[in-house]
Amino acid sequence: MRKSIFLPAALLCLGFSLLRGSENARQDAYASVLLAGGCGVADTSTASSAAAIQIGRISLTSKTVFVAVGREQLPGGREQSVVLRSSNGGSTWERLTVDSNRWLYDIFFVDGETGWICGYDGLILKTTDAGANWKKQNTSVRSAFVRIQFIDKDLGWAVAEDGHVLRTTDGGARWAATRVLPRGSLRTLDFRTGTYGWAVGEHGGAYRSTDGGVLWESLGGKMLSPFRRLGKPALGFRAVKFFSDRNGLIAANVSDRSGDRGILLKTQDGGGSWSIIEVSSDRVGLIDACFLSSTSIWVVPQFSQRLFHTLDGGRSWVPVRPVTDGGTPLGVYFLDPTVGVVVVSYGLFSDEVLYTTDGGTTWTSGELPRNE
Repeated sequence: MRKSIFLPAALLCLGFSLLRGSENARQDAYASVLLAGGCGVADTSTASSAAAIQIGRISLTSKTVFVAVGREQLPGGREQSVVLRSSNGGSTWERLTVDSNRWLYDIFFVDGETGWICGYDGLILKTTDAGANWKKQNTSVRSAFVRIQFIDKDLGWAVAEDGHVLRTTDGGARWAATRVLPRGSLRTLDFRTGTYGWAVGEHGGAYRSTDGGVLWESLGGKMLSPFRRLGKPALGFRAVKFFSDRNGLIAANVSDRSGDRGILLKTQDGGGSWSIIEVSSDRVGLIDACFLSSTSIWVVPQFSQRLFHTLDGGRSWVPVRPVTDGGTPLGVYFLDPTVGVVVVSYGLFSDEVLYTTDGGTTWTSGELPRNE
């Protein structure tokens, strides 16, 4: 186990996020892990004893209970899906039994007992006993569902990479396909209430719903307009969070003639207009973002061993380096201002999960289950 790493408190006086390589790494069978920090394929010759796991997504259900989905490599090179749980705040992790070997892309718990997993080929699984047992739900759509969210035990949504949106009002007993959104590959969604939500993705795809996900309005074109002078930039949305019907943030990666850069797009009129906030003074691409509030934001840059954190809504950014031995942060999750985890990659099937209980001042390596 790697030792704890101390980060001076001064680095955190001003002010981190989630995901691997590119977001499509999660959606495309985690294959683009090699894009994250330029990692090469891991040496799996010792896979018979070491943990050979790629973490997909993590749900922090309380200060001590975390549940993750991912993929693991078994001795001989065979792969299988894996669900992991920590009951001690990330210190140790155990495998949970799940009766599916399809790719698992996201996990969401609405409380300590009730949660859902979504994945490839229309897969949605539900647990009501904290992950001890999982039951498959019928979706009738064979898409790769990459994000799932519930606002209570009954009302939830799932979005697929190909634009399909599913909605349920009975905890997933029945899922209805509400819409196929046309522009770009969807990555994530955020419903603030039972009626108001957003879904965003690649190629400037951004959609707003005010009726619970039945109808969607495309607003991505308004966000692209400030970048027209750069030619035809690629605008990929990584994360979205609204704090009211009018005030929200979207994290994005802009690719143009001069390279990639990460930005935040801020609206105060429900998406009618947007202002641009640069992520740090460095020109870095952006993988994803985690919004604790409209002012406390963590981001994961591309090809970096650092994270960036702001406590003033992006006016200033502080670099945070949770690892010192060559790993590449791929995703970060915070439950509150103090409790969080970061996924770090050292190569293909060579992930580490670090946890913090002091807002990122110190990080400690958790122990993933080892192959038998």
